[in-house]
Amino acid sequence: MQKTKKAIFHADSVDGIRRPKASLKLLQKILSVGGKTIECSVIFPVKKIAGMICLFIFIFLYVPADEVVFQQGVTNEFSGGSAYSGTRDTYINISNSRNYGGITSFAYGLTGSFYALLRFDLSSLTHLASKITIHSASIELVPRAGSGRGEIDFGVYALNSVHAGWVEGTGEGGAADLVLGATCGTHFLYDTVKWSGGGVFSTADYDFSNPLYTGRSSLTSNNIITLPPDIVLSWIKTPANNAGIVFVANDTTDALYTQVFSSRYSTVTHRPKLVINYTVFQSSVRLIMIH
Repeated sequence: MQKTKKAIFHADSVDGIRRPKASLKLLQKILSVGGKTIECSVIFPVKKIAGMICLFIFIFLYVPADEVVFQQGVTNEFSGGSAYSGTRDTYINISNSRNYGGITSFAYGLTGSFYALLRFDLSSLTHLASKITIHSASIELVPRAGSGRGEIDFGVYALNSVHAGWVEGTGEGGAADLVLGATCGTHFLYDTVKWSGGGVFSTADYDFSNPLYTGRSSLTSNNIITLPPDIVLSWIKTPANNAGIVFVANDTTDALYTQVFSSRYSTVTHRPKLVINYTVFQSSVRLIMIH
């Protein structure tokens, strides 16, 4: 077990609370490099009140970087003792209104017809929103080989927050899988709510000008997509605006497509996995009365 180191800083006066803030900023800077767990007490003397001396003690606790994994069916420290069940994934085909949410994989590519949607519910971290710092985040996807599949250049984009309510559905892509209320290529919610452009899914439905990630998919090794910490923090702070991400093929003339296992796949380790590296800074104030 890592030992906690303690440091005490005594303020010269109580003429402003800027000093502990400055000490805190310096302490955070030092700790972010050292990676140590330090408890820091900043003590401010106050004049006698009713014959007693009052001391305000500010306690700061910096927790070392930790890692949490969000993967369907896997328990983590924020899932309340139960297996995590907050992954939502599907793909859409803009050439039809079929729903593909019930199958064990999702895809993107095929001359720009397939778009993959993926969302992780991070509301279990929202209570830490004001204290958490996200250092890095990445998504790991396991490829599914087969006829027509190939390695393609692609981009990952944030879906517009108005689409946070997209529905995975239970369809399996068949001609009869027109699932009412589910998301598909022609409708945000079939068959009553269109996509933002008034027709099929398009660049009007995601932040096309700001790719979160660009790269080339792989069929022989797991695909790792690194995400900007800011987007992950926004999902934590405001879960209602978390619409997730969309995978878009760069070349709309390429007939190949990439397929990866979804959260419905039977082998848990093959399901989409989000790994977040973070720290939580905690503080408290204590008032001590001395006769």
